Amino acid sequence: YPAPMHVSCRKRQIIDVNLSSVFATDEEKGALAMVKSLDLGENEIEQISGLQPFVSLTSIDLSHNKLTSLKGLPLGLVRLLAAGNQLSSIEGIATLPLLQELDVSGNRLTDVKGLPKASPLTILKLSRNRLPNAQGLQNLPHLQILELDNNYICLTEDLKPLAKCTNLRSLTLKGNPCADHPSYRVTVGHMIPSLVTLDGQPVPRGSPKAAKPWRVGRENVSAVPVEENTSRNRSPLRAGSSSPRTPQ
Repeated sequence: YPAPMHVSCRKRQIIDVNLSSVFATDEEKGALAMVKSLDLGENEIEQISGLQPFVSLTSIDLSHNKLTSLKGLPLGLVRLLAAGNQLSSIEGIATLPLLQELDVSGNRLTDVKGLPKASPLTILKLSRNRLPNAQGLQNLPHLQILELDNNYICLTEDLKPLAKCTNLRSLTLKGNPCADHPSYRVTVGHMIPSLVTLDGQPVPRGSPKAAKPWRVGRENVSAVPVEENTSRNRSPLRAGSSSPRTPQ
């Protein structure tokens, strides 16, 4: 009974994964053990369960379901897509020691607690969440591509943890209040020397010290100069006090 390397169950209105009622014989279960890629996207799944037979699984797509937790995933995963769910935490990721690509865009994350130290992650997508800073991302020495667009990051200073990501090549920050600052590209490029592209464009090189401090209003993309006071300013960018924009 040959098993396909990839199985797609996309848009099947699946609520839970109950394989025992479908694959009953040892031969059928053996077929599941050969599957390496599984697509369960665009269903109604609320909880991860029933994936134990997929012992060879390295890639799974769980995007656009109703997940609130990432616990219960197969330990051998290298690629995990879970965008467009209802996640407020990524706890459970620490049990995936081989994970190299993670997409949790379009969720409800306010932090990235749960990422293991010295994780092998090379691609991390965190767009359209509620993250106020990059805290917790400094422990990703292999990270090359990071998407943080449309979050709540107000100050360039809040990106300082990324300076320790010495392999980071591509960063997306558009849609954050900090991206409204007229010299933010130079500031970020100076902060992260390894960076090659920022928001899809080459990183400009130069000194951010020449930039005059600005205050950015979150409800208005225009910038208003403020008086320079190095003892009070946390960074060349100060955030407005109004409520942050809601991720699209």
